[in-house]
Amino acid sequence: MFIPYPIMVKPIIKEKVWGGNFFEKFFNIKNKKNIGEIWLFADQKIESSVIKNGVYKGKKLSEIYKKFGKEMLGQTLFSKYKKNFPVLIKFIEAKENLSIQVHPDDKYAFKNENSPGKTEVWYIINSYKNSGIFLGLKEKLKIKSFTNSRILKYLKKYKTKQYECFYIPAGTIHTLLKGNAILEIQQNSDITYRIYDWGRTINGKARQLHIYKALKVIKDNKMAGKIRKKIYEKDDNYKINHLISCKYFNLYETIIEKKLEKCYTFKRPSLLTIIYGKLTMIYKNKIYKLKKGDVVFLPANISDVILKTKLKARFVLTEIK
Repeated sequence: MFIPYPIMVKPIIKEKVWGGNFFEKFFNIKNKKNIGEIWLFADQKIESSVIKNGVYKGKKLSEIYKKFGKEMLGQTLFSKYKKNFPVLIKFIEAKENLSIQVHPDDKYAFKNENSPGKTEVWYIINSYKNSGIFLGLKEKLKIKSFTNSRILKYLKKYKTKQYECFYIPAGTIHTLLKGNAILEIQQNSDITYRIYDWGRTINGKARQLHIYKALKVIKDNKMAGKIRKKIYEKDDNYKINHLISCKYFNLYETIIEKKLEKCYTFKRPSLLTIIYGKLTMIYKNKIYKLKKGDVVFLPANISDVILKTKLKARFVLTEIK
């Protein structure tokens, strides 16, 4: 029998050639260099998060999901996501530019990679002056420009500011440019097709490009781009913004301005990610102390969850669909 409670996992830290040191202090990480990505709630063949609290402490997320997926998500969603836990949370820093890249949709990925596709949202945690991203095409791309710097003139560029959000549906060409640290909410997939890598080499060798596959999956999705936040709920003490609803998740941003205590019911399975501040979560008389960088999974139909804070805080709620 599944025992529902707020589940947390150990972060998986990945050093990257384009990574930096922003998340060293954010997560209080030591003895790591060039931290590019931090994964939470990974459920993949070669990588599965380990639960760090409660009765399932020490168990792999993939193991618990295979056994109790129906109870974690609810019957309807489990029938959609039988194979793997559906959402992966990442924190990413680009001290240098990431590659120009594209991710496949479900149809192509299941057929060719035995994996879900990858639709994602970027939530900007920190952005230095003049930082930005490339996202989407300004005009139809010519194949002869595909593997060199001429590709840049075809791409839409957005400047980035702290707490802005961008929607990147599968098939959209994009890259994160240097000077950004982000929260990424995505399908639980790690399939990336590199198109252009800035002439970068590692130990004298260029990283592999995936031109043929990229050409097969590129789409011009009109929904891709900067997200316009809409006020969902507002009070003197807090504001909730609706960020986006897509096929895979609903996203909300909660901004708490001062002392708050609020009771929640989570009908949909949800992930709560702390951007800044400290929160106390209380469920069935157990207390969970949450700080920035913490991500908590709340199984379907958990009710009477109390969130408390005495100071300012901000978090992003991901409802799985």
